[in-house]
Amino acid sequence: MTDISSRVRNAILTKKALICGDRRATYEEVNGRANALAYGLRALGLKRQERVAIYFENSIETVEGIFATMKAGVSFWLSILKSKATSSRSFSKTAMSEYC
Repeated sequence: MTDISSRVRNAILTKKALICGDRRATYEEVNGRANALAYGLRALGLKRQERVAIYFENSIETVEGIFATMKAGVSFWLSILKSKATSSRSFSKTAMSEYC
């Protein structure tokens, strides 16, 4: 039974969870980055039920940020950028590189 559940788990984790333009992310990638960001939020001293703002373009990083706040137990306020001028990708990579 363990072999079957392991194969099913691996099959699900490697499936594409998000598609944003030409970028793709698997369930495993999204979960891993959300876990890293959740850990980072807690390491910064955020406690359960405190609030954080998520200020991104509509992107994979937005979804990861939402998942991270839920995993960390904090509340989030979401603001989607209307302009392509600000790069959520660079902010996310900078923020997450500290905690990965």
